[in-house]
Amino acid sequence: MPLSAVRERASKALSRLIAVVKSLASRRLPFRGRDEYFGSPHNGNYLMCLELIAEFDPFFASHISKYGNKRSGSGGVSYLSSRICNEVITIMATKVTQQIMTEVRSSKYFSIIVDSTPDISHVDQLTFVVRYVLEDGSPVERFVEFIPNTGHTREDMFAAIETTLQKHKINVLNCKRWKVLQAEIQLTKDLKKHSDGPNTLKSLSQTRWSTCAEACQSLSQWWEEIFSALKSIENNVTQKTSTKCEAKGIRLKLERLETAFMAKFWSFVTHRLNAINI
Repeated sequence: MPLSAVRERASKALSRLIAVVKSLASRRLPFRGRDEYFGSPHNGNYLMCLELIAEFDPFFASHISKYGNKRSGSGGVSYLSSRICNEVITIMATKVTQQIMTEVRSSKYFSIIVDSTPDISHVDQLTFVVRYVLEDGSPVERFVEFIPNTGHTREDMFAAIETTLQKHKINVLNCKRWKVLQAEIQLTKDLKKHSDGPNTLKSLSQTRWSTCAEACQSLSQWWEEIFSALKSIENNVTQKTSTKCEAKGIRLKLERLETAFMAKFWSFVTHRLNAINI
């Protein structure tokens, strides 16, 4: 067969395959069924649509009759396999993503939506959605991709989002509230850095004796700083009345001699007990 005839046959076959893929994907319909055989009632929507086209298209009917249900490597290129279908879907998805990114760059400012959701195989993935406004003023919301195994912390998600935007050559500074997100993550790091230290206030635990020693030691060591912080909260007009009253109540307790004595006493006792605690 001449090369021009082969190209024409391939072009005709692929044009029909692409039309079916576009129709099914745009309507969010599943492609595959229980098997992948032409003539089977369980071959799925994709092969069913190809069979439907063949009923009214002599060329495609001849193509399926000649190459359908043949295994790959049996001679000739049929373009009817699931592998070719997946390649067409991948190429179309790439083109759609490129168009979305072109629109985002054209609109300049945008926002993002991310949500961590496991798929059917229980693999955790991050859903990445972008919002922007078209040139005609219409707001749109587009799904971009799934980002697998990003982690659940702010830092992990932040890194995944930043990498995705850089991959698509999108300026992250044009993302609405991006700087706010950076500031919140930095604040979280700072709080974690200072709260994990040995000289910070500790909460009591019902199961760990060592927390009693740590709490008493922190209270005894930072008595003046705690008193000043409570005084500042008490005089802060932006705080709620209940918060200011609670701060005042704690401050008044710290002013009592009994509280200061018991803090020093229990700091000494719990520190010695914690040293020999197994």
